Amino acid sequence: MSQQLSWSDWLVLNLARNCAPDELREELLKNGFSEEQADDKMQSASELVQKNQRNLTAKDNNFIVTQSVNLPNAVKISNDKVEMYTVDGFITAEENMQLIELIRNNRRSSTTTDEGVSSFRTSTTCELASLDHPIVEEIDERICRYMGIDSSHSEPIEGQWYEVGQEFKPHTDYFEPGSKSYHHHIGDLGQRTWTFMIYLNTTAEGGSTYFGELGLNVEPVAGTALLWNNVDSNGHLNSATMHCGMPVKSGYKAVVTKWFRSVDNKPVYNKEDNELIPPLTKHGFLVKTIPEVLYNTLIEFYHGTRNSSILESIPENVSNEAGDPCTVLIELSDELRQSIHETLQPMLEAWVGNYLEPTFLHGIREYRSGAILNEHRDRIKTHVVSVILNIDQEVDSDWPLVIDDHYYRRHNVQLKPGEMVFYEGARLKHGRPSALRGRRYANVFVQFKIA
Repeated sequence: MSQQLSWSDWLVLNLARNCAPDELREELLKNGFSEEQADDKMQSASELVQKNQRNLTAKDNNFIVTQSVNLPNAVKISNDKVEMYTVDGFITAEENMQLIELIRNNRRSSTTTDEGVSSFRTSTTCELASLDHPIVEEIDERICRYMGIDSSHSEPIEGQWYEVGQEFKPHTDYFEPGSKSYHHHIGDLGQRTWTFMIYLNTTAEGGSTYFGELGLNVEPVAGTALLWNNVDSNGHLNSATMHCGMPVKSGYKAVVTKWFRSVDNKPVYNKEDNELIPPLTKHGFLVKTIPEVLYNTLIEFYHGTRNSSILESIPENVSNEAGDPCTVLIELSDELRQSIHETLQPMLEAWVGNYLEPTFLHGIREYRSGAILNEHRDRIKTHVVSVILNIDQEVDSDWPLVIDDHYYRRHNVQLKPGEMVFYEGARLKHGRPSALRGRRYANVFVQFKIA
């Protein structure tokens, strides 16, 4: 028992968390209290908890601002008592391993928010945010972008490690109103709202997250995120989110956790309208080979008409290091436009599982040296699904398309001549932020909307 927390305070804290009274009484007996002393302390603590609950003010336990979240490809847990989701493959296998090694090598004994007895939480903790490591910064930022909450409204990201036999007994993640340290933990950020936890490994045996009131047992699966709102739909703290980390029976368990805060009841969600479009595919983009007949037609047309290209003023989303015009446009014939649409439309419809309608086909745009395609999202109404076809290039170094997927992971997509990328252009931020090094890069943009 920490010297900073008396047994009476410890009992009040954990009774307020709805921990099992029998387990708390047993802990007192283990630590030298007689049965009579244990019963007296249990009675006094129970009366104090009931008094605190009657005296809670609206600020303490009510009117936390709630808003709907938009979580691409998340699976909602079907339970009326809680808002909870899982997200498969939120981080990659490589990211899992990097985070596991960081936690393994930088962990310390875990504590509770009120520094309770060690038998209540026997895991070890890694303060990942203090390590100043690129992978930690990447995952922390990704979680915030996926939730649509600015990082200033969150706690530093943490890692937890469980060996065989280690556990975290039933608890809630929010700060219990009426507890000794409540106001200290609330601080300027307010009450905890969302919990975002990522399992880094699939445990050999044990280590599940068990929500007793929900009758829900979540087994750890590497790369899967489990997230839930600690506040109910009425803005009240939700005791149904009480959970425990079950003892690991074989192997180990490693998780990453990040908590978000209410920030004095101010709305904190910050996603753009484009990000609220429902995703159509799992990842949001797909690289494919241009059908041979179409590619041969396009390359022949391009080389035969390059001399008739039109110099463009710098288009929207395109810039140049020197501020000079850096793109030319080659208009397509009506026959070629029809051929492109007829070839690509069924391929895209099979990919997204929806009927599509062509909306825009600009022509062959040729970028010149120094061109930059600024990162952006496309028009919501007309550019829901897009294609970039690489027709030809003469470059000194790669000029990749930088694109987010639905999980806000960044990818560098390098298309070779004869390759194309399908992508959900209105949802996903994309661009070529590095300047083109070389003479030219020629591609075709084709846009579709849901029919």
